[in-house]
Amino acid sequence: MRIAVGTFTDGFMGGAPGQGVYLFDLDPAAPAAIPVQVVEGLSSPSYLARHPRLPLLYAAERAWSPDDKSEGALATLGIGPDGALSLLDRRRSGGAFSAHVAVAPGGELCALANPLGPNLAVFPLSAEGIPGDPACFAFAGQGARPRQSAPWPHSCWFDAAGKRMFACDLGLDMISIYDLAQDGRGVSPAAFARAQVSSGAGARHMALRGDGHFAYVANELDGTISVFAIDDERGTLTIVQTLPCADRPSQPCEIVCDGAGQCLYVTLRGPEAVAVFAIDAESGMLTARQMASSLGDTPRHIALSPDGSLALVSNQLSGQVMGFAVAADGALTPTGLVIPVPSPACVVFL
Repeated sequence: MRIAVGTFTDGFMGGAPGQGVYLFDLDPAAPAAIPVQVVEGLSSPSYLARHPRLPLLYAAERAWSPDDKSEGALATLGIGPDGALSLLDRRRSGGAFSAHVAVAPGGELCALANPLGPNLAVFPLSAEGIPGDPACFAFAGQGARPRQSAPWPHSCWFDAAGKRMFACDLGLDMISIYDLAQDGRGVSPAAFARAQVSSGAGARHMALRGDGHFAYVANELDGTISVFAIDDERGTLTIVQTLPCADRPSQPCEIVCDGAGQCLYVTLRGPEAVAVFAIDAESGMLTARQMASSLGDTPRHIALSPDGSLALVSNQLSGQVMGFAVAADGALTPTGLVIPVPSPACVVFL
């Protein structure tokens, strides 16, 4: 099993600087991880996304270079026959401080969230998966809190059916909704183009249940989760539940739904934990199930293995990725796997 780990190379928030994108061979049974490669020369490739069909990995870089932070970058990495990574393409992101990257399920589009654009840049992908010139969607306005003095598009997400794209804006407390063209190669604002979370909540990241009926938004500023029912025909999002992530103040970061649509996982800074919720099959609503220690400082990301049996949690400031076994009921148990990585921000199973 091979994984890629994106890092902050600029010592973000005081962490030890990473060197780029790290590659490991993982043996969960041992448990052990063997370092394979580090792709250097990238500026905080903090979020990664795999192409759904081609041997490609995309990285959102926070800056074009250490000396030029006017824009971020989108890096395209090839995955060779031996599993090694090589830089195939690198281009400006269309906005600064690029924070998130996502690829459409058909592989025709790649989207970047640029908080200091503030915009969303959507790149067409060639048959070989190389990005072209992006279409940029700008944001304007402000939210209720002092931290929300401007838009802050934090992440972008495609649904599994390849019909829609969503963007979470922490500054505007808003989910923007876009329709994908029938051929998958274009995107435009939907007829119902937005949905709101609570004022001052700070919409950060989203998880979509695989059946496309529900979306879960992690709100960074007030420590809650907004549960949305999705009307597939009209393309609308309606809140059916809002609940706290924990019984104490927290800053939720990554949020992910398991493949069966039965459990939701949210990493929490503050409690330094992963909150586990059961998902009701019919209503989509959540019930708290477990608060598992992340075993480190500042859990920024959680990734589930393709078979759902393993979870990897990236603890940014303590500099390690921790392994957890996932039980049948979704509960997490430490496996003893510890992967030292400076300032880890995201893990992708390759």
